[in-house]
Amino acid sequence: MRKQNFSLDGNPLKLIAVFFMIFDHIYSYLFLGVWPAWFSLTAHFVAPLFVYMLVDGFFHTSSRKRYLIRILEAAAITWAGEIIINLAFHNVDPVTHKMTIYSILEGNNILVNISSVP
Repeated sequence: MRKQNFSLDGNPLKLIAVFFMIFDHIYSYLFLGVWPAWFSLTAHFVAPLFVYMLVDGFFHTSSRKRYLIRILEAAAITWAGEIIINLAFHNVDPVTHKMTIYSILEGNNILVNISSVP
């Protein structure tokens, strides 16, 4: 009987990353300050993996223009989701403790990251 090697291709790897990303988002929105801080560290491998998968997809697509359009559509959909979450959880500015346009637009979105905007 031949022994099978363990390997992960793109789809199972993406599902594992999605699980850890959802876990991290649940922690950061619902249990921040309740659960230990190391819970957030479990998902830090997801961002470099996501960037790698984006670049790999760019080089293996048949139409780079359609690929870019799909990425921009995904960015718009996920950003809309972030805005809805920020409104639902009344995300406030940490300095003024009021809801501002910045506190509504910020979030954990890797495609649209405005956290470095002053």
